[in-house]
Amino acid sequence: METTKDKPCPSCSVAVSEYHRHDCILETCPYCGHDLHSCMMRPKGCPRNPTPFWPPPLDDRIPWNGRLIGVQECCELGWFAKNVAGKMVPCYADDPGALPDIKRLHREAYWDRRHERFTAIRRVASTTKPASQPPPIVVVPPKAKVIRARKSA
Repeated sequence: METTKDKPCPSCSVAVSEYHRHDCILETCPYCGHDLHSCMMRPKGCPRNPTPFWPPPLDDRIPWNGRLIGVQECCELGWFAKNVAGKMVPCYADDPGALPDIKRLHREAYWDRRHERFTAIRRVASTTKPASQPPPIVVVPPKAKVIRARKSA
């Protein structure tokens, strides 16, 4: 997977460790971890903002760190998905078409404001392939009436 580390922001072109331009769509919201642009589009700003100041003051904002929001955390947790018939399904990191599963990250992790990153809520199974083992296959049969044959003597 290609990394953006040490490259300028693909949206606003600022260098690593610089603050994003005001209209950048890739800046991380310091309060919830989603993109700041979406939070700014809300009438009252980010719902997790503890102060009435909006947009966030510069000392709260997160400078560009060379990574897209949540990608590193998804890679560390082994959370990937790929498009199968128009639906994103969990997969392994080395499967063709695998992408970091950002939606799962937002469902199963929380934003740690102090460390400026997502952290898993609970330990969950990753989609990292164990050495020399095929992926697990889970089959859930539909509920059906069980009919038992009588033993003949």
